[in-house]
Amino acid sequence: MENRVGTTDRWYTLAQVNQGNSLFTMHCAECHGKIGESIPQWNQPDADGYYPPPPLNGTGHTWHHELALLRRIIREGGFKTGGRMPAFSEKLSNAEIDSLIAGFQSRWPNDIYRKWNGTAYDRIEQPAFIQELLKELD
Repeated sequence: MENRVGTTDRWYTLAQVNQGNSLFTMHCAECHGKIGESIPQWNQPDADGYYPPPPLNGTGHTWHHELALLRRIIREGGFKTGGRMPAFSEKLSNAEIDSLIAGFQSRWPNDIYRKWNGTAYDRIEQPAFIQELLKELD
């Protein structure tokens, strides 16, 4: 899947995308898939009740989350959201986290990115645990 930089008004630069793609390969691809595709049953808990890593390529629910929440999940890990994702606050700087997000968002189709970036986000009904995380960000 190609990167989409400059095809619509996106918040990141090509340099961030390039760095983010490298960081994704090093830290994320093993669980989320080589290009962020995850597995077909990503939205179903496993036998232990944990959710598999979601796709980050625009086909899952990642685009439902505002930038602050994406940053927080990467920094603090995914345990609060029912997953097993480790925290990366000790491994990645804030700038690297932004580049990582730029890398996977660059794979989102333009219509998904526009929905994420626009007011459509406010109309998406969020699960209760996400609503709680968003309250903590305020």
